[in-house]
Amino acid sequence: REKEKLLVGNNSSELIRDQSKIKRQKVEDSDASFRNFYKEVDLLEWRNGCKCFEDDDNTNTNTIIRLPLVDLRNLAEYNRRHLLTEVKASSSTDTDTIQQVVHLELSSLQSGERTCELPPRNVHFALLMPVGARARQDVEKLFFATESAATKQSRKPWLVKQVIIDSDDIWKQAKELGLLQEVQEEQDNKTADDLSSTHKVLPLSRLWKPDRMVEMILLPLLKKNIIEASMNCSENPNGSDEFVVWDLGCGSGRDVCFLAEELKYRFQDFTADDEGATTSSARMPKLKVIGIDNHKGSPRRCIPLWKNRMVSDFTESKLQDLKKLALLDNEVKEQKGLMCLYAIRFLNRRLLEYIAKDAKLPKGCIFATSHFCKDESGEWNWDHPKVSISFRYFLFSYTEA
Repeated sequence: REKEKLLVGNNSSELIRDQSKIKRQKVEDSDASFRNFYKEVDLLEWRNGCKCFEDDDNTNTNTIIRLPLVDLRNLAEYNRRHLLTEVKASSSTDTDTIQQVVHLELSSLQSGERTCELPPRNVHFALLMPVGARARQDVEKLFFATESAATKQSRKPWLVKQVIIDSDDIWKQAKELGLLQEVQEEQDNKTADDLSSTHKVLPLSRLWKPDRMVEMILLPLLKKNIIEASMNCSENPNGSDEFVVWDLGCGSGRDVCFLAEELKYRFQDFTADDEGATTSSARMPKLKVIGIDNHKGSPRRCIPLWKNRMVSDFTESKLQDLKKLALLDNEVKEQKGLMCLYAIRFLNRRLLEYIAKDAKLPKGCIFATSHFCKDESGEWNWDHPKVSISFRYFLFSYTEA
């Protein structure tokens, strides 16, 4: 029996060792396969760009793209020294003359707090990565995984094409290339809130893009209306000196963030109108962009985004079921200074009907919406989202009424 026990024990030990070997081999194979996705480069090679496929069909292989960069180092290292947030290409003839550099600490991406600030999954970009095997494994698990750790659903990996490893040689090279931004020692470990008083130049660099309608149509219109009211010292509708914008179905809050950043930048030192004529009657308007959503996860994503981009004082998150029109109607009546409501890729037909026909909106209040729609031919050749009717003609029925 003792011999049998010893034999079984030895077999168990061998089995454990074999399983450990298999596991290590899988990790090594996985690491090797991940490294096929990207190339390790220095700053000069990153600055010169790389050849990237422009679409999923792997065409246009000769296209040189100068990639934006995500700095993954911790806050203390970033505050000690970092790259310029906008890097000009070496040749003035290049069309892509600016490379954006954004600091997103690796731990904040692993927790999900700042993943909404990453580029879309169809955009190529580069990483500045902390040194060490553990950091490499964390990075590769985060950016190249084809399955969500939380939901186990399949997903596209991010298109990381270049990786720069943090080292003293990299920062020597940054200094030689004129790309180094050194920060005073006393700023180490300061948060976005700590630094907000010294950061007067907004908006910050961003790798994501707002909705095109919000950027190209709504923002200029809001600026114009706020300027006119402020220059005339007139009050906003509802007798309020505050200018309030609602995002209906705000999701992760990026459009809210974009408007808050741009409006704060435009009006933080408001002393002149768009023509440059100064006036003693100009005043800093009170601005508030409110994101409304029924999903409980929305505030958990919105609030850190707004805090990290230093617009917490210009933003607010509300949990509200937009299908309950009676509750929304009360909110509309009680909200002072409401100057605009908008909905981006959020289609609730009863809500649109209420806004068009029944809502008691203040005089001059704007409603804007942006959504997927079919063209005049009625064709829809996309897998996502599923579109059953033409949103275009659905909207026309209300605008004509």
